[in-house]
Parts: sequence; structure tokens; C-alpha cells
Amino acid sequence: MVVMDPEGLSVGELAAATGLTVRTLHHYDSLGLVCPSERIAAGHRRYRPADVEQLCRVQALRALDLSSGQPGRGPRSHRRRRDPALDLAGGGLLVSVFTR
Repeated sequence: MVVMDPEGLSVGELAAATGLTVRTLHHYDSLGLVCPSERIAAGHRRYRPADVEQLCRVQALRALDLSSGQPGRGPRSHRRRRDPALDLAGGGLLVSVFTR
């Protein structure tokens, strides 16, 4: 479990806590799926609890093979590789990031 810093989590800290990669979190940000609440002066991303809740929703939808509401995207009929971080049990880890 990661203890929440009052300043939020860096992208590396969130990646480590969730089992996702930094690249995945950057990709989600570029798509507008999970955007950090803040960028500090140096441009580094800082994630707050609301951002982590959004990440939980995105992971839950992916685990159910549902889109995030984007037009033209529905259930996926195939997946090349199953990411264990997308299991619903993995979503519990996200919740534990901000609880003691």
C-alpha cells in the first residue's frame, strides 16, 4: 500500500501502486481518459484521489471489455494479451492507495 502524499502521487508512484506502466498512464492522459489534476512547474504530473477513482473506472470498464463511452467502440472480440492489472481484483489495489 502507498501512503498518499498531500501533494498527490507522481506518475511513477501511481504506476508502481497500480501495476500499470508509466507509458500506459501517459497514454491515458493523451486520450483524455485519466488526466492528472495538476502539473507542477517542471511539467511533472500529480495525481489526486479523484484521478485515481477515474483510473479505477477505466480499469473496470477494460476488465469488462467495455469501452469508456467513446463513439464507435464497443466490446472487444479479441485481446492479444491479458494484462493482470486489469482484473477486477486489481481495482481493489487502486482503492487501497488512498486508504489506510
